[in-house]
Amino acid sequence: MNNKGFTLIELLAVIVILVGISLTTVMGISASLERRDVKECEEQVEIAKNAAKIYFSLLDKITVGELVDKGYFNRSEVNKLKDNDAITVDGRYIGSCLDGCDEQIAIVKNAAKKYFSSVTVEALIKDDYFDENKVDRLNDGDTITNDGGFNGTKCQKVKE
Repeated sequence: MNNKGFTLIELLAVIVILVGISLTTVMGISASLERRDVKECEEQVEIAKNAAKIYFSLLDKITVGELVDKGYFNRSEVNKLKDNDAITVDGRYIGSCLDGCDEQIAIVKNAAKKYFSSVTVEALIKDDYFDENKVDRLNDGDTITNDGGFNGTKCQKVKE
């Protein structure tokens, strides 16, 4: 008898082999895409960290008026201080109020400490430290601390 066809067992064996090859290929592509995503996030986090280093290196002081404008406190909370009174990066008060201002100066110093401790991606974009298209994997609210730490959401898995 001369059969020119394949048996069911032979067909099933070929199908199993093809499925195995397909799964291996799909898993390889998936792993490759995941590595690419992680690398892209790492690169964008580095861009943000480098911009933040420049940002922090240029800070020397912030005025009461700027802190009010940024929403750190209401103007009425520090009504004895002038808008151009300032707090330096090292926490010194520069201003004209000397008597009965300790509480208000403390409010400003605490706000300045928060201001000098971190910066958001949004603030770096707004101040033209980089183009937002270069960090499209990061969220506006992601922050970089003045010691180089990164606190983010999308790229959470690439934290130190």
